[in-house]
Amino acid sequence: MTRTRIVLGMCCLTVLAAGMAIGQQGGKDGMPAMDPAKMKEMMKKQWMEATEITPMHKFLAERVGTWDGECTFWMDPSGEPDKSTCTTTITPMMGGMYFKDETVGTMNDFDKKPMRFEGFGLMGYNNGTKEFESTWCDNMASMQLHFKGKLSDDKKTLTLETGTYVCPMMGGETWMREVETITGPDSFTLEFYGPDMTGKSKEFKAGEIKYTRKGGMMKKMGR
Repeated sequence: MTRTRIVLGMCCLTVLAAGMAIGQQGGKDGMPAMDPAKMKEMMKKQWMEATEITPMHKFLAERVGTWDGECTFWMDPSGEPDKSTCTTTITPMMGGMYFKDETVGTMNDFDKKPMRFEGFGLMGYNNGTKEFESTWCDNMASMQLHFKGKLSDDKKTLTLETGTYVCPMMGGETWMREVETITGPDSFTLEFYGPDMTGKSKEFKAGEIKYTRKGGMMKKMGR
């Protein structure tokens, strides 16, 4: 059992014990005491719902595998893009509740020289808020990005947005939006949007990665 599971389990058991004690003593304003057995079942149901593997988690599970990426990045809307490649490996964690994203590749530095890129992400679906949540960090800066978002009704487009964060190059607060579009059983496109620093529009497309699954779906399914 992981440390996180142990901590959450202890927390839930503590809340359960406290709730049962309050139920036995009665609530505020003279409310009658709740049957401890009924309170236990209610809290157990809430706990089970919080840890349930839902269709949204199964949607994320379809991304499991190793992917080749063709990367295109723009420093500004009118400039020529930088092109490079990457490899992303997505693996499940904790029985499919979370998914780990490990990316390695190359990017051009400010002198247009290739440099190694390493990134790490954690993705999941929060049953309580009904939102996808993601954390990302890489070797381009010593910060973590936190995203929240939703899946489109047709389950083809996942849109994630950050709150504000401090950009090390801009020296001030900024934001980022990611749009993941499924283009086939073994392909998807990841687009990055940020504020247009030229002031010509609200945002501009800062990057795009076109992913293709290594081996294809048939190999993943063992056929």
